[in-house]
Amino acid sequence: MNYIIKTIQGCNLSCIYCYEQSHNRLNLALGLDDATRFIQKVADYYLRNNPQEILAFHWHGGEPMLMGADFFEQIIRFQTGVLGTRLRWYNTMQSNLTLLDDAFIELLERYGSCLTLGISFDFFGDDRVDGSNKNVNARVWKNVRRLQSAGIHTSFLTTLTRGNVEHLDEIYDLLRSQDASIQFNQVFGAPKKRPFNRPSVRLRNTQFSAALQRITRRWLDDGGARLRLINADRVMRKLLDPMSTRMCWYEKTCLECHMAICADGAVFPCDSFYVKDFSYGNILHDPYERILSSKPRKALLAAQKKGQLECRGCEFADYCNGGCPTRSIFSMPRTELHLGKDPLCAMHRGLFEMIGQHLIRAGRGKPARAGWRQVER
Repeated sequence: MNYIIKTIQGCNLSCIYCYEQSHNRLNLALGLDDATRFIQKVADYYLRNNPQEILAFHWHGGEPMLMGADFFEQIIRFQTGVLGTRLRWYNTMQSNLTLLDDAFIELLERYGSCLTLGISFDFFGDDRVDGSNKNVNARVWKNVRRLQSAGIHTSFLTTLTRGNVEHLDEIYDLLRSQDASIQFNQVFGAPKKRPFNRPSVRLRNTQFSAALQRITRRWLDDGGARLRLINADRVMRKLLDPMSTRMCWYEKTCLECHMAICADGAVFPCDSFYVKDFSYGNILHDPYERILSSKPRKALLAAQKKGQLECRGCEFADYCNGGCPTRSIFSMPRTELHLGKDPLCAMHRGLFEMIGQHLIRAGRGKPARAGWRQVER
């Protein structure tokens, strides 16, 4: 189970395209007592019912480093005591990296086996700014270098916008020889109130798809790159093992194995899906069993399963599983609960085709009955 935890609503940045901005000024934070109550609750449930489950705690915000390194050290110590080796578990933290200090570097060094860091960084453009509207790119890159000097793996989450898409090859050149990972995302909008924040920075679906497919082709053809392109790596892993799980975009039942936990304990389907009507309950007040069996969760799972039927004729249906249901539901009028094709369907299809053919040329495929060359291990 993946828990995306909104550790703190507040953030020290004011990024132009951020879909969390309406919440980030509240400075509501998850207290240590509440965090440990939540961990204890899920630990008790899975130790009783499914000790084979993997628990992934993804600490988001706002900006989680506002909580301080000591908060996370106490969390990990508590997890070690409660979960130990009885369950498999790990932590990730997603940060803008502007607040990195020696304490956080020591934390990452000490607990590297159960805590990894993701860096939200766009490399170019003026979309990521602080409260004074000052570009923070140079400050972030300086801290990236500090991590690299300490031998800490750097994994980037980069939003492609009109401000940096022309620099895509420069980003690749900067990272290709490094032990690093990068995932490219599209600007995502908040539902209902602001369909897309500052649409002038947002790439159209066709523009984002073309950019991602172009850089994927370069990555596939670059035999000397050490860089891991996460978007393409997900597709490759799915082609090699259609039953692989925990991939978010391509998970058949992603709504079944993801939950977002807000700082006040409210539970939602994922970190891009904060709609009051779809709240599963409150992790601090409700029994975990009630959250799992809540009516909104059951309705979404049923809708996701029904929506995937629309893809039955596609040769990639068993790999893609309809893509992201969140993008699907917010691309349609809210007249009924319907989870259809991901609006980026053409992009996903292109990536599966491109990477599948690459694997075949590498000798890792065979002809299949449906006309698509099923990729094997």
